[in-house]
Amino acid sequence: MVNGNTGATITFEQFYKESVKLAIALKKIGVQKGDVVSIVSENLINYWIPVLASAYLGATVNPLNPIYSEGEMRRALDQSRPTVIFCSENAKDAVVGLYEQLIYVKRVITFSETTPFTDSKTSLQFFNGVENDIDSFVPTKVSMDDTAFILCSSGTTGFPKGVMLTHRSPRHYLACMSDPLFGTMSKDCVRLICLPLYHLIGCMQQVLSLYCQSLSVVLSKFKPDVFLRCIQEYRVNRMLVVPTLCIFLSNSPLVDKYDISSLEEISWGGASMCKDIEAIVKKRLNLKQVRQAYGTTEVGSACTIQVDLNKSGSAGCLCYDFMGKVCDPEKDTLLGPGKVGELRFKGPSVMKGYIRNPEATAESFDADGFLKTGDAGYYDEDGYFYIVDRFKELIKYKAFQVPPAEIEAILLTHPAVKEAAVVPKPDERAGEVPIAFVVKQDGKNVTEKELVDLVAEKVSIQKRLYGGVIFTSELPKNNTGKILRRNLKEIAKTYSI
Repeated sequence: MVNGNTGATITFEQFYKESVKLAIALKKIGVQKGDVVSIVSENLINYWIPVLASAYLGATVNPLNPIYSEGEMRRALDQSRPTVIFCSENAKDAVVGLYEQLIYVKRVITFSETTPFTDSKTSLQFFNGVENDIDSFVPTKVSMDDTAFILCSSGTTGFPKGVMLTHRSPRHYLACMSDPLFGTMSKDCVRLICLPLYHLIGCMQQVLSLYCQSLSVVLSKFKPDVFLRCIQEYRVNRMLVVPTLCIFLSNSPLVDKYDISSLEEISWGGASMCKDIEAIVKKRLNLKQVRQAYGTTEVGSACTIQVDLNKSGSAGCLCYDFMGKVCDPEKDTLLGPGKVGELRFKGPSVMKGYIRNPEATAESFDADGFLKTGDAGYYDEDGYFYIVDRFKELIKYKAFQVPPAEIEAILLTHPAVKEAAVVPKPDERAGEVPIAFVVKQDGKNVTEKELVDLVAEKVSIQKRLYGGVIFTSELPKNNTGKILRRNLKEIAKTYSI
């Protein structure tokens, strides 16, 4: 593994030895099967050493966002109640300040790429004196139904919940990737992991690289020039990204300054994206394949992956051992092909539930045990699924439901538009009207009227930008690049044309 920002590296042999030593040290302080170990860090090459060490002991790994405020960190930790917390030097202030208040925490251990794992109280190296025990170490046996990870939900609509995933989740992902129909599992794959390792996509990508013993390049901080330089320098050939990165690859002039011809395949997920962007990226980068996968943190893996390249815009067909259906969310009735409703899935990687939140868990499953994703979509006659938008994001204009993603896709076709987000604005007569937040390309200009007219030319009357356009320097996003639409909705409430 290589950190593309710092140049630091780690070998698979070092991964093994350091993780076993750390597991022995954790066992000596009483960490055992069923305990929770939290990791609060940006992407670092040694991030996965405590992940593996915890897994060897049958403990549950709880990766957390290192940029949480002290209040957010306290709430997240109170959900998972870890026995031990590992935190990077950059994140330790938010964690160490809470240490004395957290009665369930035995130790806080700090680390960086240049300093060893260190007890925050004694300032001593945590696993001194265990080197001779490596060969005799025996991992703890676990069941496939034991909780492997507690990942945080996206938090785009409220405070993140703790999603409990079993060992079936990474196992299912590896099973999918081992089939050439769905993915590629080879030592020759070079993957760029630009999403946080505490995010489902980043987590599963690292599982795949470790399993294949293939090179992964992680970014501790996303910078466009570093991102492109890493593809060029390390000859990256595969990436799994979110739509915001696809949009960057489709329209950024910076892309032409680097040789990224090594790229063969880009997969994307995490949010909806129009097929036009998909086609532009494929053509611009001369890729063999650009394909969408669908899954959520609660799904625990990919549940659909695009395999038919003629199904542009599709999220693909069902993965192994998954069942899917589309339902009317109000009547709870099944819908047939081509009918838009709520996507629901059932499969081996789906979460056990939300930790310490039985009410939210119960609300997330229907009577047949299918996970209610909250996403609007449909399937075609061939069983291919299509994502329309989040149900909660649909704009209720009079009697119509307007998907923001459709309007955003049109705005992004304008050469002066770098990013766009469409949200509902309250309206006395219509209920809600679409309003757009737009980030312009550097050095290019466009007026509100031009964009309003552009959309009006391409959509039916209920989908027009009756709320207008707000130009902004940036869109609010979480650490994985998802747009924080709730922030934009608050601004839209006070905006008048």
